[in-house]
Amino acid sequence: MAKTRTITATFPNGDVLTRKTARTYTHVVRAYCTGYYPDEPNTERCWFEKWCGRPDLMQKQVQIAKNSANKNPRIEVAEITNDPWAN
Repeated sequence: MAKTRTITATFPNGDVLTRKTARTYTHVVRAYCTGYYPDEPNTERCWFEKWCGRPDLMQKQVQIAKNSANKNPRIEVAEITNDPWAN
């Protein structure tokens, strides 16, 4: 079994995510939209969250979120702020 560690990603608004993993990640992409749930049309919800291992993959996930069927998604990108294995 591979060794794991807990990594932390921090969004610009202060939200913090943690993940226990043996993989290497550089960013987390989140997308929010309103009207995604018919019973709560004015509530903003996170519908997309991807952990990415390279900056080019982060850009790809941002484009996927922008090109989704959801109108005017709000997209946030977090950087990994605490990784015990980082140099």
